[in-house]
Amino acid sequence: MAIQHSGLSDSERLKYWQDAKTGKAKIILGTRSAVWTPLLNPGIYIVDEEHDLSYKQHSGFQYSARDLMIVRANRNGVPVILGSATPSLETIHNTEKNRYIHLVLPVRAGVAKQPKYKLLDIKNKKMHGPLSQILINEIDKNLKTNNQILLFLNRRGYATHLYCHHCCWKAECDRCEIPLTYHKSNNRLNCHHCGSSKKNIKNCPLCESELLRLGHGTERIEEVLSKIFPKSNIARIDRDTTQKKDSMDKYLSKVHSGQIDILIGTQMIAKGHHFPKVTLAAIVDADRGLFSTDFRAGERLAQLFMQVSGRTGRGEREGTVIVQTYNPEHQLFHNLIKHGYNYLAKSLLKERKCSSLPPYSYMALLRVEAHNIEEIKRFIKHASIQLKQLSKNKLLLFGPIPAIIEKHGGRFRYQLIIQATNRKILHEHLDEWLKNLEKTKNSKKVRWSLDIDPQDMN
Repeated sequence: MAIQHSGLSDSERLKYWQDAKTGKAKIILGTRSAVWTPLLNPGIYIVDEEHDLSYKQHSGFQYSARDLMIVRANRNGVPVILGSATPSLETIHNTEKNRYIHLVLPVRAGVAKQPKYKLLDIKNKKMHGPLSQILINEIDKNLKTNNQILLFLNRRGYATHLYCHHCCWKAECDRCEIPLTYHKSNNRLNCHHCGSSKKNIKNCPLCESELLRLGHGTERIEEVLSKIFPKSNIARIDRDTTQKKDSMDKYLSKVHSGQIDILIGTQMIAKGHHFPKVTLAAIVDADRGLFSTDFRAGERLAQLFMQVSGRTGRGEREGTVIVQTYNPEHQLFHNLIKHGYNYLAKSLLKERKCSSLPPYSYMALLRVEAHNIEEIKRFIKHASIQLKQLSKNKLLLFGPIPAIIEKHGGRFRYQLIIQATNRKILHEHLDEWLKNLEKTKNSKKVRWSLDIDPQDMN
């Protein structure tokens, strides 16, 4: 077997690359960049969790590993399997168009059964930090029967905002102008976008009032549970606790051996792990994604919902999923729980079709960033005018507009959304447009890129 991922040393990567190319390795297992590995005699390609956003390379040379694997399989004349319990809407659309063969696994593996779902309305309920009293009672029941519990919250740190109650000052990243997250473990304020960090402050720099810590992260859940269940073994798995080599494997080993009673984590624990002793999984904040400006937010939330649900009830014991929400009446939750992911996906596809959004149209995104906002505006305005003249209204343009997070790492960011009903028409105009953009005077004064089939609109 040959392995390909960024954690390998140069010598390891070269050895595995040579083993794959010469045919010595019969199985190649890798992350996104493994799509470029040469093979002597390919027989089948498999893309696991094909819906996952991480298959898209967003910086530098941009590509979709999933889509490239499909192209590669087609050129090599071998089959490709796209595996997922929650396929992307594009993949479901391709099965409906008979471009793909749809193979369905209708039941869970082995003795595992579908978990029970409980929508927990937390409005006006007694709370312990981010956890409701009702959820804590359920955790207590499962601990008494020697079962394991998994709590999911896709936010690291202790508090997501530091805020002054008197003068309304808030701690923000100087380079990104977004709130800094307080991490109690190292007593620092971190920006989760550019990675900058500074010392924690307790008092407002303007009026010297004590700052409030608002919002909750995985550290806060760990603290709350440690006080309520002091005799239980609690582990937190997120990017902060798994930086050391093999730390993730050590945590997972403890979970499987039963040494951990309560597991708290981010997306890292939501996908693919087999925890047969977990009988309760809780989504602590299920409302994130319900009201996003990204048209893919509903799809992403549903996928994450099902991924977390899939961690419980995988053994002989029945599993339960508790969903904490302030919007228990939301149709997305009810469609997922009553009818399943495929039903919801078809409903979302109908919405996409009515709105002429992908996969019923084709999209490109011009991203422009620079320290000087005026240079950005000049470049992207000129680019927009050029494309309008070139396409003669055959393309639909939205913008130029600031990115959702307008400033990142000290650079301002703008974008232009380009849409077409036909992929051929889109590429014909973009190819000529790109040549003109490279010749534009201030194209060297800004950093710009064109993302085809963008998966992230930020």
